Amino acid sequence: MILKKISEAGFFLQSVMILIAFLLVVFTPLPDLGFEYTAFLDITAFRTLNNLLPSDVLWIQIAGAALLLSAGFLFNNLLIRHELIPKQSLFLLVIFSGFLLTKDNSTSPVVLLAVTLLLLNTLVNIFRMYSEHQAYAKVLNATISLSFASLIVPQAIVFMFFVWFGFFTLRIATWREWVISLIGLMVPYFYYAVYLFLTDGLLDELERYRMFFMNFRINYSVSSSLDYAVIAVLVLILIFSIGGFISDTGERVIAIRKKMWLNLHFFWVVLAAMFLSGQAAGFWLPLALLPLSQFMTHLIVYRRKSRIFDFLFFIFIALILLIRIGV
Repeated sequence: MILKKISEAGFFLQSVMILIAFLLVVFTPLPDLGFEYTAFLDITAFRTLNNLLPSDVLWIQIAGAALLLSAGFLFNNLLIRHELIPKQSLFLLVIFSGFLLTKDNSTSPVVLLAVTLLLLNTLVNIFRMYSEHQAYAKVLNATISLSFASLIVPQAIVFMFFVWFGFFTLRIATWREWVISLIGLMVPYFYYAVYLFLTDGLLDELERYRMFFMNFRINYSVSSSLDYAVIAVLVLILIFSIGGFISDTGERVIAIRKKMWLNLHFFWVVLAAMFLSGQAAGFWLPLALLPLSQFMTHLIVYRRKSRIFDFLFFIFIALILLIRIGV
């Protein structure tokens, strides 16, 4: 019942736990779980952001970890605002900071943070559409954000399905939102194509996209048995947490239930992006771990027993630390 007690503790203890996880993320050797990101380098926006700052300098690692935790803090506040987790609590951030130990050093924090924040903005705008009859601006903001993200990492285009799932969940049936969602998706691409055309770079960029899809592989090679163990523990946490989370949706009022389903849709689409990224699936781990942290937080906070999560979470921490110290 350790996690249950931490969830009931105040800001001080939770902040100390987050700080400890932050120090471990920054000052222990970065893990190598076998992910590769070479295909992404064919995309100009990804390569430009990836080369913007060095990724192996200490202050970059500190800033990157701090900013990812800040994204977790924003997600935590979003759920508090919509009454999905208790107020005045950082427990979700405690869980997320522990999961963040899986973060590796294969891509620049600039790329990771840019895509994560853009897609979180999509999530925020879909949440804000609830109870609005003409949420045109929210739809436009959501789809423009994911469109910019897809210019950096093409697989982000699948988050369009999250927007459309949100329409079904929130019972948005008018044709205008659907048309606006397509407009928002196309606008960044249109301006980017015009810019490339005016700078004589359009054909070169099309060739880079062709190379990207030629180099794309849906496979992933795990480098050690510890890697398998970490992934297996994360899958077990997911199975135990998401099943209980889904079963609890039926016990909530309709407003809360719809918002819980929105987070589930977001998670399914992140998993789809991971699958479509093949060897680079690890790029999406921080974004996938946000809703996973919510599922786990929900069950620990709203149910009496958390022994299974205590066991799995601390086994995960032990295994990922073993990988980080090079055992």
